[in-house]
This record gives sequence, C-alpha cells and structure tokens, in this order.
Amino acid sequence: CIEYLSITYSNTIYNETIIYPYNHLPLTNKPLNLNQTTWLINHIKVGDTAIGSYNSIACSVITVSDIQSAIWYIVEPTGSCNDYDNLCTDSLIDVNVCNVKYIVDKVLTALPIGSPYNPSSDSIIPLVVFPSSGYNTDAQTMIIYSPTNCSCECTDSKIVTLSKAELVDVTVSDPLALTSYVHSQITVNGQTFYHVPSYCVDYSGIIFSHTSYNQTKIYEYTEVINNPSLASRISNPNALNQVAWILNNLKVGSVIAYNSYTYNSITYTGCNTITVSDIQASIWSFVSTGCDFPSNVCEETLSTVNYCNLAYILSTTLSNIPIGERYNVSTSTCTFNYPLIPYILIPNDIN
Repeated sequence: CIEYLSITYSNTIYNETIIYPYNHLPLTNKPLNLNQTTWLINHIKVGDTAIGSYNSIACSVITVSDIQSAIWYIVEPTGSCNDYDNLCTDSLIDVNVCNVKYIVDKVLTALPIGSPYNPSSDSIIPLVVFPSSGYNTDAQTMIIYSPTNCSCECTDSKIVTLSKAELVDVTVSDPLALTSYVHSQITVNGQTFYHVPSYCVDYSGIIFSHTSYNQTKIYEYTEVINNPSLASRISNPNALNQVAWILNNLKVGSVIAYNSYTYNSITYTGCNTITVSDIQASIWSFVSTGCDFPSNVCEETLSTVNYCNLAYILSTTLSNIPIGERYNVSTSTCTFNYPLIPYILIPNDIN
C-alpha cells in the first residue's frame, strides 16, 4: 500500500481500476518517490537480515511489515509516516523500527530523493494500481510487482499522439492540484482521461474550475511554435521549447541539491522541494509578457513560490535549452523514462 490514510477492503472488487508502470503516471497527483520504492523492491527482500541497532532495539530478519512501513516512510509527505519514533504501524504486525531504519538508510544512500532510477530489463518493474478508476478518495493506491525475467530488445515503437487540431471536451477540476496548476478531465474520441495535469500558459486569461469547455481545440506544442497564430495569446510561443524541457526533466516533488543558487548574479537561498507553484511561475516567466523573474514574478494565484527554486529551474532550463534552440520530445519507448508531450488547449476556441 502507498497512501497510509486511504483504505482498501479485503474481499472487495474494485471495478474500472487503472494500472500504470511506476514511472508513467501522467494522470494522477500521487505517489511520489517511486524511484526509491522501486530500488527497495529490487534490492531488499523479505527474509534478508538487517544489521545494527536503534535506541537499544536490535535489527533482525526483515518482514513484510518492515518493508511496508519503510515504503510509507519514503512515499508519504514529511511528518506523516517518517518519524522513527512514530512510524505508521497501526495496520501492521510487529514492525521492527531498527529494520525500517536499516531499509530506509540503504535506499536513500543508494538513491537520494530526486535521483532517477532506471532498472535493467530483468529487474522487477512495479505497477501502480488506482482502485475504482484511481480517483476514489476512499480507495488506497497500491503497488504490485512481479519479476520480468526476460531479456528484451527494443524495437523503437512510438508513443501514439493525438491528431492535429483535434477537438476535445475539457472540464477543469481541482485548482492547484498536487502535480499541476489544475487538473483537467479530457474526453477525446469517446475516451475520457481523468486528472490530467494541466498548467496555464496565458497569464492574463481566465479559466474557471469545475467548468466544462466543449469543442476545445488542441495542438501539439511544436505546431504552435511553427504557427503562433494558432494560439495568438501566447506572448512568446518559442519559449514552449523551454516549457517542454521543464515538464520532461524537472518534476514536482524533486529536491534541489543546492541550499542556495545564483542566477543573473543574484544569489537566492532556501532551495528546497520543487512545487506546482514553482513550475507554474517558471512557465509564465518564459512564455508570458510581464512575468519576468525576479522583478515581476506572476504569483498572485499561486501558493508560495520559492525564488531559489525558481532561479534553479530557469537557469537549469536555459543551460540545457538556450533561447532560440529547439527541443523535440522523443517519442521512442526504448527507455524507462516515458516522454511527456505538451499539448496546448484553447478552450472554446478563445486564443
């Protein structure tokens, strides 16, 4: 189990359950730190012997309960289940706190928070299960896995993308969701995608939460770069190259390794975990006139924007994709890191 406070019931059928590989979760706001959980599953087994002691408690043979408690420690937000003196153990049997600390220490030493993890083709690849379509708040997100035990040769298949200028129906839902500025529900060709992470591009425009925008035009970001008239309210369409790089390389929940960061000769302190607000502010800084950092950060509709994080995001992005340089998202599936192809939605054909 991943979400400690949610519930799943034994002997219960959950229909319309959604399942994804751990590293391909484009439609949900949880969970985080699954790279670390995947490393744990591949390197630490029930029956292994933990070494050491904690507060006079000796480590022992690792149990299912120890691993479950360690997963909650790694995945749940700070303060929830990651205090060794107050672990989440209510639904578990005989958790050994020394074993949990041993597991967590080994995981985070091998793979610090924010680090990528690309398992080999013969590794265990966890799958994340969202019972009842994944968005029933009473159902607990779960992680399942089985060994692949195969040797694979990639044939370079491609991610299927939407056709050009396709009309879709969009409903804007949760504002300031955990993985994006808003979540959207998008229906295309009769298929509905829930909780699609969505950011705003035009700062001066308005969208309303819990509102449906039918017959919405949708364009791949490269189409708008090539033909800015498709979305004329975007002040700087070429900067969608930088936006695409951010969405594919700087994830919400990643921890910046620097305590301070210098950008344009100004040093900012207090870098920390990247938030939705940091990503949204950086997008507006690139594409929207009047949202320049640091003189005029557009943050009125956001939660707290961390200026140190923002300096890091802008600087790192520009060092990889300088202004004027093109960024083409690879659609190859010959990698465990599935690409995110940004699309521009124009509700009710309002540019």
